[in-house]
Amino acid sequence: MKLTVVFGALGIALLLLSTVTAVPQSHSEPVMDQIHAIEDLHTQLENEQSKLGLEEIFPTGILDWLIQLITLIIKIVINIVQIIQSIMSIISLIQFVIEALQTLIQVVQEFIALLQDIFNPSDPMLN
Repeated sequence: MKLTVVFGALGIALLLLSTVTAVPQSHSEPVMDQIHAIEDLHTQLENEQSKLGLEEIFPTGILDWLIQLITLIIKIVINIVQIIQSIMSIISLIQFVIEALQTLIQVVQEFIALLQDIFNPSDPMLN
């Protein structure tokens, strides 16, 4: 019984999958007509371009290459700016640590002076 239910469920799943993936002829025909029209237009444009000799003046490969080169240069500049910002933040952090150490040394010196005053009073009234 369980085996029948499992096979039945798998069969229904396969039928649903085939129904979802199937494209009816009435829907695919207009789409294919549009694709063919675009391909024909593209072919006509290529023929006109070759008649005028435009591919020799403006090769699309060089334009794409220039766009990629400019994009690469911009990315490099952005990376350099980020590196400089990171270095500046590290420098400011080091300055903060140095100031904190100077403050700590000053507090330790004051603490030592306070301890010296406690153990070695120099007040004449106490003597």
